[in-house]
Amino acid sequence: MSDQPQSFPSSSVGLDVLLAERAIEQALLRYARGVDRMDRDLAASAFHPDAQITLGGTVADRDTTLDVVFALVARRTMTMHYLTNVLVELDPADPDRARAETYGIAFQRSTSEPPHGNIVSGFRYVDLVTRRADEWRVQERLTVSEWQRVDDLAGQWPIPEVSLRGARDGSDPVSRPWPPDGPGPDPAHRPRAAVLSALLSDPQPSTHEAGDRMPGGDAPAPRLGLRTGDVVVVTGAGSGIGAATAAAAAAQGLVVSAWDLDAAALTAVSVAIRAAGGVVDPHVVDVSDEAAVRAALDGTRAAYGPVRHLVNNAGPSSATELDFDRAVQLCVGSVRSVTRAWLEHAPPGATLVNTASVAGTVVGTASDWYSAAKAAIVGYTRHLAAHRADVVRANAVAPGMVNTARLRGFAGSPTGQSVLARVPSHRMATPDEIAWPILFLLSPLASYVNGALLVVDGGWTITQ
Repeated sequence: MSDQPQSFPSSSVGLDVLLAERAIEQALLRYARGVDRMDRDLAASAFHPDAQITLGGTVADRDTTLDVVFALVARRTMTMHYLTNVLVELDPADPDRARAETYGIAFQRSTSEPPHGNIVSGFRYVDLVTRRADEWRVQERLTVSEWQRVDDLAGQWPIPEVSLRGARDGSDPVSRPWPPDGPGPDPAHRPRAAVLSALLSDPQPSTHEAGDRMPGGDAPAPRLGLRTGDVVVVTGAGSGIGAATAAAAAAQGLVVSAWDLDAAALTAVSVAIRAAGGVVDPHVVDVSDEAAVRAALDGTRAAYGPVRHLVNNAGPSSATELDFDRAVQLCVGSVRSVTRAWLEHAPPGATLVNTASVAGTVVGTASDWYSAAKAAIVGYTRHLAAHRADVVRANAVAPGMVNTARLRGFAGSPTGQSVLARVPSHRMATPDEIAWPILFLLSPLASYVNGALLVVDGGWTITQ
């Protein structure tokens, strides 16, 4: 578009331009409002179905991007996006094309996922917008992150005396159709927040008080003496304990080589780490595939240097029906395979943490293969500690019940209530309450800890 003021041969042409600019602004606002309401359909309506979107350095199609964005937003207590300074430039050579640059500010609150606090961030959208069937939508988007500020969680927020408060679903007052006395939203058309949040660990905040949190909750992250720029591989990093460990490691300044089979979940975790200022090297890896394991290790070493730390966290859920021999090979064999490949090039001062389970130490309700496999992981960890002490310091953690997607709904079930009644803290752990012990074992603070099994179960096993 020319820098000179545009003159129109008729008022109708000028009106067409104004209507186009207004329609484009409305498309941009639909996306922001859809994200805040957790209304995927509304957010999707801002884009053409074949739109390409660049977010966090990754180019993806519309649906994949929305999977990632909604999984991230589901981890926040609330979000509120403001779009302003929308500059629309219509293509003088094509009446169905335009360029739009938008400044935005996002207010978010996070209590269960890092970074913890009231988050304010500035960003820009640079969009190619096209008109099809007389409807303007985004065809290509580049998201540019400009700055971020995280304030401590303090005081009461939102304002408690506000009687009419928004919600992130169809019950929100603004979601009701006009006129206001009309019927409520169709329940079948409610936003799908629960489905989207399943991509990552359970986004619901912990129900215990902030003063009872482990480091990494509402308190600032402790400094553990891990060297900035050192590389850690975290397997199973797409959700739950692995995702929390990857995020916490990045917050400590480590370069995180994040591995998972679920590409969408891995992308979501990677975007979150980058948005918080961390460095992540994501790899879609089947840890039972030795060639894939070696390729991922080679790729990370080539890009970031030696891998000093390893967290073997990947593995099937205890509720999965598996053949015993196959399950043990999958769980223990993959840990051994990844560890052996890593040790071939591990630098001095290497550290390893394997994720076991209390199911490997006490008799409970877990499948026989799960108990056997987790016990074997502990045995293998101690073997490494004794026989490879010249190369690596090896330890394991044994989590109890953790509030992840795998146990979603468990706490409210009759079985869950019965089990939690025997836990002295009467609750499940949050994923970051397992992540921080893992990082402690990796760190110089645990320099004389070798061959140990650190039980992190809220005291459950002492009551058995």
